[in-house]
Amino acid sequence: MNILLTGGAGYIGSHIASVISKRDKLVIIDNFYNSRKSIQNNFNKLRLKNIKIVKGDIQNKKLLVNLIKENKIESIIHLAALKSVRESFVKKNFYFKNNVRGSLNLISAMLATGCKKLVFSSTASLYAESKSSVINENCLISKNLNPYAESKYQIEKELKKLSNNDRLFRIIILRYFNVAGAHPSGILGENPLRNSDNLFPSIISSLKKNSPKFKIFGKNYSTKDGTAMRDYIHVMDIAKAHLSALDFINKNKGCHIFNLGTGIGYTILSIIKECEKILNKKINYSFCERRKGDHAKSVSCNKKAIKFLKWKPKYKIKAICQTAINYFFSLK
Repeated sequence: MNILLTGGAGYIGSHIASVISKRDKLVIIDNFYNSRKSIQNNFNKLRLKNIKIVKGDIQNKKLLVNLIKENKIESIIHLAALKSVRESFVKKNFYFKNNVRGSLNLISAMLATGCKKLVFSSTASLYAESKSSVINENCLISKNLNPYAESKYQIEKELKKLSNNDRLFRIIILRYFNVAGAHPSGILGENPLRNSDNLFPSIISSLKKNSPKFKIFGKNYSTKDGTAMRDYIHVMDIAKAHLSALDFINKNKGCHIFNLGTGIGYTILSIIKECEKILNKKINYSFCERRKGDHAKSVSCNKKAIKFLKWKPKYKIKAICQTAINYFFSLK
């Protein structure tokens, strides 16, 4: 197939590209706001072919229409989005313009070209806190979404409307839990230009000389050690789920939602201890007040994805920590 991957130069996108390009022809569009232009060199090191990278923005409808037509695009994987929760509170309008308007522009380009297969990258952060031990796709959506999650939810609703209005559309919405880890080669990983708020970049940064301690937000949650519990899934498992999603929409019409997680929760302190074992050194951390909107537990029920996508996560927490650490220490 010919696939268009928006935001394909970023952390998750580059790993998806490493998997998809082994089977299909791939066109990546990225504005490089938070990703690096050196990604082509990394693809070359991995000897990945069938990848064409175009610098551009999804707010440019004419560019999107031309890319879809010229490359005979059959399916689109849509990742392009700003994703820092912290920044989204400060730049709400910027996030709405980029994430929501940009996505609506992509939908418009699909309608203009007749391309009707889409895999959309969404987030589990839109779920309300659940009393259940795990969160499935039917759990309630939070009434107090942060601006980032709100932008994703707005597009989910638009995609459902699109599917209801045109039964020929084939759409999958993938709600990621906490994506972590790096490519086994150590060549691809999480190395954003700005807003490095995720757990593993923050842990590694705290190890650098004269760096501040790693901050743990909250120590009185209802978990075994008082720190928040999350479902960490390896980025390569996420990448392979997109391959399965493409296969699914080739055979199934309509709009379908799937959680992507392992179904296993780990607290922040347990992750720190796992990293300490690998590093053979102590990680300096301090406790801070809880952040607004943080839940005590967020663990996926992934049974639907396992059943219908014929996909199953393979990486355990040790491999997630190990590959993340290997990648960060490979950076110059």
